[in-house]
Amino acid sequence: AFNFNPIASADDGSCDYPTDLGALECGVNLSTSLDTISGDYGNYGDNEYLNMYEAYTFTLDSSSTVEVSFEMNAWECWWVNQNNAYVLLFENGNLLDYWQGYANSCDGGSSNNIPSEIWLAGGDYTWVYGNYSYNFSPYFGMGIDEAVSQFSSVSNDNENFSIEMSFIMYDGSCDYPGCTDSTAFNFNPIASA
Repeated sequence: AFNFNPIASADDGSCDYPTDLGALECGVNLSTSLDTISGDYGNYGDNEYLNMYEAYTFTLDSSSTVEVSFEMNAWECWWVNQNNAYVLLFENGNLLDYWQGYANSCDGGSSNNIPSEIWLAGGDYTWVYGNYSYNFSPYFGMGIDEAVSQFSSVSNDNENFSIEMSFIMYDGSCDYPGCTDSTAFNFNPIASA
């Protein structure tokens, strides 16, 4: 569990595990849930949530290109306009890469620096996304437990927001959709269907 406590003497049922998406299959879209992440300035009264992050595991049987879709929306416009989230990708429990997503509370805009395609070797992976804290300092090779311990619902300038991600893997064993006409403006040389 992410919140394992070595000095606990009784299991209180609070263990936190990632959601397993299973093995990504060629051409099949898998999505996370639409997850609510708590922010310091939206985290009270009827809007109180205690969810600082979400985690999802998946496996790849072979080296593949994985298409990534990311959607982030802010809920309120009470205190701050820009909400920030970290998105982390772990390979075999160690931080492989990380990005940031932004969502504006008052005007509804959003942006991120998450690539739309990532090449990954076969293996076990975990996506984690959540609320940054002022002291969050991700580094390559960081372990999952250390990373999730730094997410916070109180030491940040965010309001509550939601995130959803989806993934499609292509390893050459299925058709890759896109324009196959080489004279078209949107021609995709790797498209097969």
